Amino acid sequence: MADIQAAKRAYATIIAMMDSDNLKYSRDDDNLRIELGFNTDDLDVNIKFMIDAERELVRVFSFLPFKFPEDKRVEGAVATCVANHGMVNGSFDYDFSDGEILFKCVDSYKGGAFTQDTAKYMLSITLSTVDNYNDRFFALAKGMMSLSDFVEKENG
Repeated sequence: MADIQAAKRAYATIIAMMDSDNLKYSRDDDNLRIELGFNTDDLDVNIKFMIDAERELVRVFSFLPFKFPEDKRVEGAVATCVANHGMVNGSFDYDFSDGEILFKCVDSYKGGAFTQDTAKYMLSITLSTVDNYNDRFFALAKGMMSLSDFVEKENG
């Protein structure tokens, strides 16, 4: 059974971190969700924090603002595997059926161990990883970069 009070404490911790860093965000208190966006040098990064009360998790997602076209979906799947290979925290998920790619980072708040520092780390790792990869995934999806170039850049 979900501990709703613990879920609300984790949600409040995320809100407190965002407020202390003067971040602009929108919140959905009923569903324990927070959304914010960042302008970067290449593509904008939109991030969603979601509390999963049933599993006692904080989930952070960032959907890339484009999809791989059907003729590039195999390349997108391979590139996702290549990108994920060396990651320590978080991973990209790829939906082969529609070419959608997202980055996710997940942590537990069970036992009250979730802090503002943890929330800030999750935000930071999501933003930096998506910002680092989104332009490469975009170039691959649009045919402006080959899969071998993607792999070489990753392994270089």
